[in-house]
Amino acid sequence: MTTLSRTITASSTPTARYSQEPFETFQDKIVALSNVLRRSAIEDVRRMKGGSFNRVISARVTWASGDASTARGKDVIFRIPRDPENSDNEVIQDQAAVLHLVRKHGIFAPELLAFHATSANPISTPYTVQQYVHGTALDVLYDHMSLPEKLIIVDDLVQLLRNIEGIKFSAPGFLKCGPALKRLERWCFLDEQGPEEQWATEIHDFRRPSVAVPSSDDFQHSPLSFIQAQLDAWQAEVTEKEISFKQKLFGRLQQLCSEIQADTRFQSHKTDYVLHHWDLEPRNLIVQRTQPTDPWRICGVLDWHGALSLPTVIGRQPPVWLWNVTYSHSSLIRPDGVDGDADSLPLGHYSELTGDPCRVKEYFESSFAEQVMHIDDTTTSKQTYMDEAYGTGRWLRRLWRFARYGVNDQNDVERLERLELEWSQHISAI
Repeated sequence: MTTLSRTITASSTPTARYSQEPFETFQDKIVALSNVLRRSAIEDVRRMKGGSFNRVISARVTWASGDASTARGKDVIFRIPRDPENSDNEVIQDQAAVLHLVRKHGIFAPELLAFHATSANPISTPYTVQQYVHGTALDVLYDHMSLPEKLIIVDDLVQLLRNIEGIKFSAPGFLKCGPALKRLERWCFLDEQGPEEQWATEIHDFRRPSVAVPSSDDFQHSPLSFIQAQLDAWQAEVTEKEISFKQKLFGRLQQLCSEIQADTRFQSHKTDYVLHHWDLEPRNLIVQRTQPTDPWRICGVLDWHGALSLPTVIGRQPPVWLWNVTYSHSSLIRPDGVDGDADSLPLGHYSELTGDPCRVKEYFESSFAEQVMHIDDTTTSKQTYMDEAYGTGRWLRRLWRFARYGVNDQNDVERLERLELEWSQHISAI
């Protein structure tokens, strides 16, 4: 029997945290899905470390003789929403549509094998079945890699980002399934795939509840105008109970937008809308090597839930984990107030890099500018990327965080105060 090679966490903490059924009894229900998954046998069921939105369980599924020979004996992942009744959660068909889209464009996402979008099954909840991506999560290995090994990872990451940005849309928003797929409650890869139109995605705006954006709409707005429109939408949702707290905060954000809009440096950003994986961290990048002497290569990208269409500059936050800036095992100490947001790091923080981290950073920036920016002049390409990563792009992304999530608690208030203070200091210094 094939042994799954990725680290499996058997902590019981999630059972209490998410009020979910204990794995000891839930695994029997996973096995019972064999009657639903086209005469299959399910064994070697294991608990894996999941995320905030999905419970994750691995298993070995063998389809009965008589079905397609390629269908037999697959290591799989069951992804099960922790709160399927939460209207903010994506529907199962959205996961299916996004996985189909990215794989069609050559991105190493897990293959979708089956889904059930209702609770009418032995586990009493929707789920997807995805091919297990064999390998090791990059965050387990990266800190121990040599410089040449890290530069190979940089090459793979730049190619991945190029492929991701190559998927373009007509408007910003959430990626959702189209009407045809939403009507499909169950599917297995042994069934007919159906026409390509069945797997189409559509863009939904960021309102609650979201609505589909007509494909004919012209969204050639600047990134800042897009952010302002999102802030307006949040203001429109402020309740009477919240008005004294939130209206003033949104007013301050709009004032910041107005000041930035008056700055001509922010007027050159492109309006292309491209695919965005909002959690492209090493924990979601799977690497493997064929032989012990071979380099580690990225072979899988996990966790595509909540995929977005965004202006390119919003998605170009630098991957600072490549040079170990914000992680607890970093050689640099994370400043107070950064709260995991690389765009909140003081610019001087980057100048402290020396040795291999500095080489990795410079190699990534040059490679990205050359291979992804699509600007013929190398110097202009590098300058444009550096501005989007560390210059005007930083301010836009810090505003976007409020446009995306709103203002909800004291942490957001403090984050806004830091942004206002640092913007004021920035303006005074130029």
